[in-house]
Amino acid sequence: MWLVMGVTIVAILLMSLGLKGRGGSPAVTRPPSPTVASTVTRPLPTVTPVPTASGTSRERTQRVGMVASARPLARPLPRLRLAEVQSAARGWVRVPYTGDAYGIRPLPGVITYTVQPGDTLSGIAARFGLSLNAVRWSNPAIEYNPDDIYPGQVLRLPPLEGVVVEVQPGDTVEKLARRYNVPPEVIRTYAPNRLRPPYTLTPGTLLIIPGGSKIVHLPPPQSYPGYVYMWPVRGRITQRYSARHRAWDIATIYDAGVYASRAGRVRVARWDDTGYGYMVIIDHGDGWNTLYAHLKGALVTPGQWVEQGALIGRVGGTGRATGPHVHWEIRRGRTRYDPAQFLPPSP
Repeated sequence: MWLVMGVTIVAILLMSLGLKGRGGSPAVTRPPSPTVASTVTRPLPTVTPVPTASGTSRERTQRVGMVASARPLARPLPRLRLAEVQSAARGWVRVPYTGDAYGIRPLPGVITYTVQPGDTLSGIAARFGLSLNAVRWSNPAIEYNPDDIYPGQVLRLPPLEGVVVEVQPGDTVEKLARRYNVPPEVIRTYAPNRLRPPYTLTPGTLLIIPGGSKIVHLPPPQSYPGYVYMWPVRGRITQRYSARHRAWDIATIYDAGVYASRAGRVRVARWDDTGYGYMVIIDHGDGWNTLYAHLKGALVTPGQWVEQGALIGRVGGTGRATGPHVHWEIRRGRTRYDPAQFLPPSP
């Protein structure tokens, strides 16, 4: 009997458990605890140390397996190399410029031009919107003889009216400003010059001097009572009369005025192939003549009458000349005389 009752109780308990599994609250199945691996749906960036030029390391992030979703630009921006970006950070980029398409104007710098067959200096100057003096002063090799250019020669041109200058030892901003008649701030603040305090200049570098000019207006020489002749130009004597040099060489600034030392009629005004370059000869009517050589050009014509002190030309360096000066002779027939016998002591 006790055995029957025990089996009955066990059966009732089993049935009770079965009913709870079917008709009671459903069993809840909980997901496993989350792990790092189960929450990552796409790869993460990997970070690798990369050595730099200074010897330290920086981190470089490398995206693996990720797809860019940004829309492409309608006009892609120009790609710059690292060297260009570093140069830009220093204030000036000297690389082929591509910013015009985006409305960005570059800062103007020194222009180089190779002379072509048939070129003239005045034509080159006009092509770049410059004066002849701006081109001449920017190229010392042709400063005193602008006609002395040849195909293949490379010229330096300023981007605006002014002068390109190669810094020499001892040059300072103040000295260059005085030499080219501009305020020092014009040189310091022109951005392509890349000057920063204390504005120390390095020999061999090129500077642009906007508005720079070497023109100096010299007054004409004076005539003195008791002297038939007057000096043809203001300057200093660099070579006097001698058996080998029967004339005076009077050095002065390029483009200075040359004046008739005595009234007379112009007999010659032309180029001379024997070494005089551009020259003028004035016949004074009593057997005496004066010759003015190495001129930039003549401002008179043959047969023209000129008074003493009339402007007849400008100082150049044409012919066989080492710099801007006037080769001046006093002649009677074929004989050349020492000008010191006829001129006052100073102009």
